[in-house]
Amino acid sequence: MISRANQKLVSYQQKYKFSNESEFKAIYQKHSAERPKLLEDNQNQRRALRNERDVLGKAKSIMEGKFIQKVASKYPNQPEMAHINYKTAKSIDSVNKEAGREISVQEFKEASKNHNFTPGHADSKGRSSSDIFSGIVQGIEQAQRSMERQQTGQNRKTKSKTKPKTLEDQLELS
Repeated sequence: MISRANQKLVSYQQKYKFSNESEFKAIYQKHSAERPKLLEDNQNQRRALRNERDVLGKAKSIMEGKFIQKVASKYPNQPEMAHINYKTAKSIDSVNKEAGREISVQEFKEASKNHNFTPGHADSKGRSSSDIFSGIVQGIEQAQRSMERQQTGQNRKTKSKTKPKTLEDQLELS
């Protein structure tokens, strides 16, 4: 036990270059004086990193939103396309580029349902065409539900703003 402590002491003596207690205390005081500034510098660096991460996150979100808008604009008769997520938008864009044309939402649904896809085809992540089309259809269906929820929420807000003013009006509603 004592030999292990001596080994640690020797390693610290070599690392911090002290050979007696007074040299150790001098080094300890020097480090103790520097510590508050180092802690403050560390906090400032963390704050700066957090701010930059927030800015980058917002920029990423904006870029993804713009990309979704770009893909959705190719489907003007499908209002739910404005509610697709970024992953679905990327998949749609990729399939459209590969096909050399804009594939309609109906074609995606039919291809997914009938497994009408290029056999053996896989994307860079190893997903088959069937998986890609199914993912696109699921993303579009999720966007449709999201759009419906949003519209339902707006209708509720509109109804709650027009409260009956008199007792007679309240009785008519029930």
